[in-house]
Amino acid sequence: MADGLDTYAVAIGVKQNTAAGVRADIVLLRAKELEYNTCKASTAVAEAATAAADEAGKLFILAASATQRIRLGTKWSRAWEPAQK
Repeated sequence: MADGLDTYAVAIGVKQNTAAGVRADIVLLRAKELEYNTCKASTAVAEAATAAADEAGKLFILAASATQRIRLGTKWSRAWEPAQK
């Protein structure tokens, strides 16, 4: 498009969207695309970290629950009341 403006802008009377302006917009667009792709990659890393932390939390809860069942029994009793608060 910018090359076409270089060639035909004067002949067709282009006043606003000049070749220089279009080239500047292309540079800005490429910078924004790079920024977007960087953010997108960072989001994938953050999602993976969140999933890993979630899994670690589940394993911790299972281990803590198993420890409590050894101490308090596998069925609910009054001994479980403090663990529910």
